[in-house]
Amino acid sequence: MFRLHENRFTGVEDTLVKSFIDKYKDYELDFGDNSDTGAFYEQVRVPEIGRISDLGIMCQHRVVNIEFKLGDWKCLLSQSIDHLKWCDYSYVCVPINWLRMYPQVFYEEILKNGI
Repeated sequence: MFRLHENRFTGVEDTLVKSFIDKYKDYELDFGDNSDTGAFYEQVRVPEIGRISDLGIMCQHRVVNIEFKLGDWKCLLSQSIDHLKWCDYSYVCVPINWLRMYPQVFYEEILKNGI
């Protein structure tokens, strides 16, 4: 998705979040069996789990969390799983060049936990 500079994203995490919002804010999003536009909220504090969501999306039928990371796959995995306690869907967004560096266990855990 963010194939900047020949598949190398060189910004910071906040830039990744803002790029995602700029790209998708005017489109309908598909989550589960619904296609809907949503309201985007950055840095959503969730005190019940002691976390902050990078991006929360409120659709008519769904509440969605997206975690953005430029490294630390273990933290990304842990945060994404924790956010499933309050949202309908939890997604991860990382630059494609980072995905190549993540170990197989990351992908196994993502699939196992429905992220």
